Amino acid sequence: MKYRLKSIPKSSWGFTKGGKKFTQFDKTKYRIVAYKDMSNNFITGLTKEDEKYFEEKLGKPMGYFSARSNFWYDSPIECFGEMHNGFWVDYEVSLDSEGKDNGVTLETGEADIEEVWNNLKVKFLIANPSIAYNNPNPSSSAMLELTSLAEASKQKVENRRHKAEAYAKYLTLTPEDKRKYFTVITGKSASNLLDAAIDERLTDYIEGSPKQADTFVALINDPSVDEKYKYNQLFLSGAIIKDNNGYKFNGIQLGFTFDEIYKFLKDKKNQELKDLVEKAYDKVLTA
Repeated sequence: MKYRLKSIPKSSWGFTKGGKKFTQFDKTKYRIVAYKDMSNNFITGLTKEDEKYFEEKLGKPMGYFSARSNFWYDSPIECFGEMHNGFWVDYEVSLDSEGKDNGVTLETGEADIEEVWNNLKVKFLIANPSIAYNNPNPSSSAMLELTSLAEASKQKVENRRHKAEAYAKYLTLTPEDKRKYFTVITGKSASNLLDAAIDERLTDYIEGSPKQADTFVALINDPSVDEKYKYNQLFLSGAIIKDNNGYKFNGIQLGFTFDEIYKFLKDKKNQELKDLVEKAYDKVLTA
């Protein structure tokens, strides 16, 4: 299996980690080292079975890949015929200025020693807090992204499926429908926009992410969308107001979202208030 390791584009040449601000330069070299957990053991990404597997495959003695930080001494000593501080003390995955921009490919498997070492490297990287693994929305503290190329390929196909479903729904909409959905999605009035502008903004929304494409489909399938459109229009007109306590009509709290407003006014005990809301909407239409 192949993986791709590369830097995460930042909006500016800097990032904050552990309360400290770091600056990235063009020649920045990334060095990913092992963190420690609350028990002072290294976070290696390896299970006990993994440790045994890699020791056997790579010809290392038992305990060589142990996560216990106290397995080795603080100063270099000769152990198992080698001079070092311990594998995880010295271990790092680095990415130079060229690699961080273009990315490097890690091929895992058992065909040769390099692939076996890459198996270990990938497990280590997936467990490392500085790495975003198969994550399209990495945290601000992540410095590098690791992607399974096989999973990335599957995700592209899945993303296309989500968008195709959204576009299939989109093609069934009339110009008036599109204006309605534009208002419900954005919370903005569509009255001063040309049809072409509405088309552009809705298709941009669908293209934004698979989640947004799914939201668009769900919205079209939502039987309450017409009611929510009314509440949007009333809010835009000022008949419904919003403060820290949510949306209000005639001083009566309706809820914090249009979903909550819909459920509140659907309740039979609030029918009288719903009638007043309907009359207010009629006034908006005739204004």
